[in-house]
Amino acid sequence: MIDTIAETLHYLYEGFEVAEKGEDHGLSMGRGDVALAESAARYWGEVNDSRQTTGTTEWDSILVEAVFKARAEQDPQAKTDRLLELAAVALTCAGSVQRQTDAFNAEPEVKRRKKVEDGE
Repeated sequence: MIDTIAETLHYLYEGFEVAEKGEDHGLSMGRGDVALAESAARYWGEVNDSRQTTGTTEWDSILVEAVFKARAEQDPQAKTDRLLELAAVALTCAGSVQRQTDAFNAEPEVKRRKKVEDGE
């Protein structure tokens, strides 16, 4: 089972057949281990469900679940749709991180220092 972000990135990197040819740069459509990708998508979906239940939803598991859903898809049009969904999720996550950073930076220095000290 792929259960860490580092393992996920390694799995994805190995799944691409990168070569400098044509406009697609030799990237395969990702027909590798579909069963593993489906299993990982289910696992990360469960992580997301658990996090929602406890109110600790985080962007990392949402993004990783979207990656594996795209990786597991076999139909070319459905894979394209999943990849576009993945891009939308990534942009949403980036926007959320930026808004949190902006809000943190807008706070007075003393309050920011306390948050850092308290591990928030």
